Amino acid sequence: MTMNDEVRSEAIKRSVEALDEARETLRIPWKEGIIHAPVIKIAVSSLVLNPRSHRIKAQLESDPRISALIESDPYADDVQVAIANLLRATPNFGDLKGSLEAESQKEPGITTSYGLLINANCRAVALGDIGSEYIDVAVLPNDATIGELYDLELSLQVAHDYRQPYSFTNELLFVDDLVLKSDRSEEEVAQRLQWIIPGRTATTVSGVQKVKRYVRHLAFIRELQKLSGKSIPLTDFDSTEQALQEFDKEYEKFRARDPLGAERMKQARMLALLVGLGYDRMRQIDSEWVDNYFVDALCESDILGPLIEPMRQAATSSTLEPAADLGDVGLFEDEPTDDSVANHELVKYLVSVLAKSSGADTVTLPTNEGEKKFDREQIGQAVNELMRNAAEDAKMAARAGSDLALPLTLVNDASKKLQRARDAYLTVMKKDGFNKKEFLEAVGVVSRCLEGLNVAVKGE
Repeated sequence: MTMNDEVRSEAIKRSVEALDEARETLRIPWKEGIIHAPVIKIAVSSLVLNPRSHRIKAQLESDPRISALIESDPYADDVQVAIANLLRATPNFGDLKGSLEAESQKEPGITTSYGLLINANCRAVALGDIGSEYIDVAVLPNDATIGELYDLELSLQVAHDYRQPYSFTNELLFVDDLVLKSDRSEEEVAQRLQWIIPGRTATTVSGVQKVKRYVRHLAFIRELQKLSGKSIPLTDFDSTEQALQEFDKEYEKFRARDPLGAERMKQARMLALLVGLGYDRMRQIDSEWVDNYFVDALCESDILGPLIEPMRQAATSSTLEPAADLGDVGLFEDEPTDDSVANHELVKYLVSVLAKSSGADTVTLPTNEGEKKFDREQIGQAVNELMRNAAEDAKMAARAGSDLALPLTLVNDASKKLQRARDAYLTVMKKDGFNKKEFLEAVGVVSRCLEGLNVAVKGE
């Protein structure tokens, strides 16, 4: 069972007082200077793993039970077990464990005077796993504040220790905490993170911009989490760094001069994130993408096409999260048409229902016969496929140079692919395992598409 603060503090105090004059110390950056903190050998059980370490903060938050427990009792046994398991899953833990077993502890960790580990959390778990009872730690002054502990963690873990970097979401949390909870300027945070190179003015601008961008990234993620009722774990966004960077760049570019367009792009990219669309295809999503490409693809869907009108009606009658304050959109020359408004309300509705159903097996959608439950994975895959197709159409239109040239570009592209399909067929048609029946069915679909094109061209 975990000791309380008073018992841990007393054990650490006795260990410090027992040191002689030749005691070992550790140089630690502290309050814009350096201190020589006394190093003690103490039982691992006299210390607690840090529940607010930014190395695992996102993972802890993503476990609702542990997250709630941290708020009420951060050093509870269940919390300590959860932290230990997370640390065992971090990269290089096995190597650390083997090194400690072969060579023992080389460098002391750092703890507060009440036994909260600032670093060496992994070492403490590894030592316990190999049966070592004691750990060497340097003890911080009694008056250490939360802000000073953040500063120390920053110095030890982010700025200098690149052997085990923070995950993307953990880094976002740390930057956000440094700005908002430690009340530091963006420039000061950028300096501490070494995103500013002394003497190079340009890095001051880029460093400050990066800090601001990280704060915006987390705000964007929090918005999606709020839509989901906090059912989307923060760790789900660890692989979205590139997508968020590219979205943020475009959003900030247009937010001031076209807030409506920026918001429309934002909603469509939220939908893309929810269904796992790759960042390379997300690049095609701008303020006009929904009207020009996505709705057309949606109409052609066997699954979602019949649900368009019921979803539009539900979107206009339901209470969705309010959009961002767009100011006076009447200042812009191109007023949105009723169809365009309906299209984007439809996207917003899809974002809402898919976010709220995150983690569930089903999603409830309106139909002409009333609300029905659908397999959520199937709906997500269908939306993903439609968005992929719409993105490819947008890319093709960009390659064509204009909407007027797009039909010819698409036909030429289809012709080349059909020729490649013919050559591939001739190569494999007599091989065992080739499914000729399935191939002929696909050829029939292509033939019907070509007939439809011929009818359209002839004006019949």
